[in-house]
Amino acid sequence: MLNFPPPHPDELLYSTVARAGIYHGIISPKQLLDEVFGNRSVIATLNLPSHIAHIADLLRNTQQYSVEDLIYRHTLFPLYAPFVQKAIRDKAIELMKGKAGGAVHMMLGVAASRIKAIHNFQACPKCIEDQIEHYGESFWKRDWFIPNLPFCLKHGPLFIYKEKPIDSRHHFLPLIESNLSLDSVSSMTPQDSLMLSATQQLLKLPSYPSISFDQWTQFYWELAHDFGYTRGKHIQHAQILKLIQQRWGKRYLQSKQLLCHENEENSWLKSIFRKHRKSFSFFEHLLIWQTFLPQEKLEDIFQHIHKIQPFSVVKTKSSENDLDISNQAEYRKLWQQLVRKYGIQSSRSQENGGAIYTWLYRHDYSWLIQFNSKHQMVRSASQPRVDWHQRDHKYVRELININQKFKDSFHTPRQSANWYLMQLPEHSTISHNLNRLPLVSKFLIRYAESITEYQLRRVCLAAELLFFSHQELHLWQIFRLAGLSKERLTLEAAKILKLSGFFNTDDDKN
Repeated sequence: MLNFPPPHPDELLYSTVARAGIYHGIISPKQLLDEVFGNRSVIATLNLPSHIAHIADLLRNTQQYSVEDLIYRHTLFPLYAPFVQKAIRDKAIELMKGKAGGAVHMMLGVAASRIKAIHNFQACPKCIEDQIEHYGESFWKRDWFIPNLPFCLKHGPLFIYKEKPIDSRHHFLPLIESNLSLDSVSSMTPQDSLMLSATQQLLKLPSYPSISFDQWTQFYWELAHDFGYTRGKHIQHAQILKLIQQRWGKRYLQSKQLLCHENEENSWLKSIFRKHRKSFSFFEHLLIWQTFLPQEKLEDIFQHIHKIQPFSVVKTKSSENDLDISNQAEYRKLWQQLVRKYGIQSSRSQENGGAIYTWLYRHDYSWLIQFNSKHQMVRSASQPRVDWHQRDHKYVRELININQKFKDSFHTPRQSANWYLMQLPEHSTISHNLNRLPLVSKFLIRYAESITEYQLRRVCLAAELLFFSHQELHLWQIFRLAGLSKERLTLEAAKILKLSGFFNTDDDKN
């Protein structure tokens, strides 16, 4: 496509593609995809689009827009990038350059986040007036699509757009002022204003340092420690929760799907102050930072976290010459006394036991491992909790009774091995332990109904119904009642029916 329009400041790439369709008079969504991307299967995505390399190529003559510039300045990628590992961030950028297939939303945690992405169009009428005045046209700003914050920082609540993006997966809808509703999304609170201001800083950060999970863990522990919310190495989660609720209010937290309860063990607030094993959303991070560090710039906070050296215990090998022999002998003697009295596991829980173990682990590791290996507690073989022999006899008797009860019944489903097991209590346990139940296994091999046997039983049932209703035994009628056909019969069932004379009826010859 020639003369592809360059994006306006803070304009979504989605909006730029939509404007390109207007400029070139393209009505068909598929034709627009062909012209811009050369691919008719591209999905029109608002927040984290893909195939951005095609757009950068169309704008190459401007020499102003690299792929990274378009991603950081014209998508919502900056809301998620600072809080994921560098490898994930780089991989997401590579996917956004080409075909992503929805993987970017999974990698950045958007799909599973408590903070859901915005799926409806919304806009600010006063911003639209300013756009028309400055640029002569209106467009979709990325500020209008920040999750959990449907507000304009300058003018307040956003207004709902009549059309929805989900009306067509491949249609890039341009902003048309006449389609703007008079209903606002919601009213704006002072808390929203604070969060929106912080989010604007996040969108405009020049660069993001790479922060590891260990650095995030250490940062939040230090944050709690600096404000007096620790006791030793333990964090006082209840006090932090109380502070957050006082600062923001329960109603506001609930409206943002972030309300936690004191007895909730795995709440997001507790998890973010514990060891980090996953990424958290921008909204969760900013909520805490605006509570503890409201005057700090986000850029300074990121730089501080990036410089943190996480504490880690590294076991080093010490030579004999580096050790104080008197301390070594004393610690060995104390540990020997504890182990002989309490055992290895319990010794570490005794008074000074943990400190003695730690000293030996760091300074006399080889001796500690050798000594402990000779004093391991030998556990007696535990008695099996289940008498499988008794259960085997019990269950096989029940199966025999079930077989006797239904052996002459034509109305049951196929009496397969699984059907027999489903008639028993604890059927899941039995099916997973058939190797311990030889009698049950032999019963199932002997009495489980094959497909051929099941088909013949259905044919007999159908013939019986026709006979007792004084109707002629036509083959087509028997098959219809039995839910069968000649094509579905097994070879063995067809052979038996042929020998029995079923296939010699007049209607079969026709």
